[in-house]
Amino acid sequence: MRKFHMPGIRFSAVLCIVLFLMMGGYLLYSHIALNEVSSDLLAAKKELSSLEGEAGALQVSIDRKNSMDEIERIATEELGMSKIENYQIQTINLLTDDTVEIIKDEPKNDSWWDGVVQEFNILVEYLS
Repeated sequence: MRKFHMPGIRFSAVLCIVLFLMMGGYLLYSHIALNEVSSDLLAAKKELSSLEGEAGALQVSIDRKNSMDEIERIATEELGMSKIENYQIQTINLLTDDTVEIIKDEPKNDSWWDGVVQEFNILVEYLS
């Protein structure tokens, strides 16, 4: 019996096996990477859920401390304040007409030197 032998068949078979192993390795690596990302996502979702619960509890605490009853309790018990009495209220009438009168000096025909001295006096008065 004679063997039928082709020189390129052995090389093609080895190449096919190598390609098959490389594709299998790539698929295995992709599956492992996907599992890692999925577990990281699950951990992040758990942390988010925990932080949202904590944020809700803190918001309830803030709302409770901002209530008028709590503010009144702190003012009376901790700060020693008391409610205002009627005799402590004083009304102010803001409807009176206020008037302002502006008096303009008539311009004088002084020399430029008098103007410089006058401005210097204003500066000295401002600085003192």
